[in-house]
Amino acid sequence: MIKNFWFSLSGLILGLALGILVAWIFAPVQYVDTTPSTLRVDFKDEYRLLIASAYASNLDILRARARIETLGDQDPITAIAAQAQRLMAENNPAGGIQVLANLSEALQATPVVEFTRTPEATSTETGTATDAVSPTEPTQTPTATLYVPTELISTLTPTATPAATATFTTSPTPKPIPTIAPRPTQTLTPTPATVFEFTKKTISCDPAQPGLLKVLLTNSAGKPAPGIELNITWVGGNESFFTGLKPEMGYGYADFKMADNTEYALSLSGGATRITGLTTSKCPDGTNSGGILLEFKQP
Repeated sequence: MIKNFWFSLSGLILGLALGILVAWIFAPVQYVDTTPSTLRVDFKDEYRLLIASAYASNLDILRARARIETLGDQDPITAIAAQAQRLMAENNPAGGIQVLANLSEALQATPVVEFTRTPEATSTETGTATDAVSPTEPTQTPTATLYVPTELISTLTPTATPAATATFTTSPTPKPIPTIAPRPTQTLTPTPATVFEFTKKTISCDPAQPGLLKVLLTNSAGKPAPGIELNITWVGGNESFFTGLKPEMGYGYADFKMADNTEYALSLSGGATRITGLTTSKCPDGTNSGGILLEFKQP
């Protein structure tokens, strides 16, 4: 009895080992013609960056939106912003961050167009039928000449002769146009390339955000201005960051963590606007960890 048990157990272990060996080494699972939504996280980041680069080249926001949707992100704009934040944290080149910021701004500023098809069938004594599509699309109208039996001619035209024919003009049935559901996101006004003017500076001592430089940009329409590059410099270093990459804080918001005992200078609008002498402030508890909020607006 015991001998049979050990034979069964060893056979089971050997079978499992052979099954794992075949599944992992000799015949692993291969995915063919899968969708981008099944990609690994790092491959999704690469695909998202390629979409942003393609948009920077052709400025086709409808195609870019359709491509982004194939990734299956619950909120594509938040996913783009999170990827840009990761690139900034890893000190990646600003070019990739910029194209992601531009795509994020375009997706936010471009409303989703919903296409609907409204059938309107009408008929007359000449047998004409139409199918209206909105928005209007050019259609080709083939014409067919049909022979009508003598006994039915009187039902079409009272004065017809037995040799008469009736002409029916029909439009081909258009293929259904896919409807893209509107996104419940804020529609923003695109930000034109105009110089931002400094309007307000506020000192804060928030223990949860020590030494944080916050920047808030508003365009001439009074709307948040996303995708704007900000450049901050200090002795021995510089860094670029962009508005709109933290949607939860606002599309015109950006921030930078300042170090104590270091003076910074912030520039934007291609250097046309520059604020110098930015340092952490002394808080009531005696620590130099106070933050700054700078507000800018287009005239």
